[in-house]
Amino acid sequence: MTNVARHDPVKARRADFWKGGPDKRARTFLTQVFKAVRRKGKAMTQSTVVNTSDMAVQHSSRASKTTNRKMSVTVESLAHKYPVPNACRIGNLIVSGAIHGVDPATHTMPKDLSAQCAHVFANMKTIVEAAGGSTKDIIKMTVYLRDRENREPLNAEWVRMFPDPETRPARHSQPLLVEGPSLVQCDFMAVIGEPD
Repeated sequence: MTNVARHDPVKARRADFWKGGPDKRARTFLTQVFKAVRRKGKAMTQSTVVNTSDMAVQHSSRASKTTNRKMSVTVESLAHKYPVPNACRIGNLIVSGAIHGVDPATHTMPKDLSAQCAHVFANMKTIVEAAGGSTKDIIKMTVYLRDRENREPLNAEWVRMFPDPETRPARHSQPLLVEGPSLVQCDFMAVIGEPD
């Protein structure tokens, strides 16, 4: 360890991470995820519009073995007002942007937390499926709550979507620090597995 790392705990921790220190398990996990993405990732060369439950889902990709392997995923009924996709897929790894509790049919935000939670989980399912995965492929979910003490509606939807405690994804809650009517938001990370 260098003198700088000794006096800077962030640099010391970063050095430990890559040298096999206390974060060896995390580094091993990330290495396995990235290897799986590279190994199982298939080049996507299509540009299609698919209708799922009256929601037009747009896949746009220029990926091929010789060009970009990245694919933006935009669900038209959940599209951001700025030119930002709902998620991005590279190989078999999917990472979403913020998912809101908006009703995709009416484009309105319900006032109560229960309805927003129901929409957040339904919207997450729509987005992961639009990217070619399923809720079984979700490995991490970050939830942003305005009131972190009121988790009952969140937990009800969580158990409904992920009923088996042995296969639930990791979940982390953060305070929601945005203005407006949103009481809950989430984002997720998924690794698409082999077909059953």
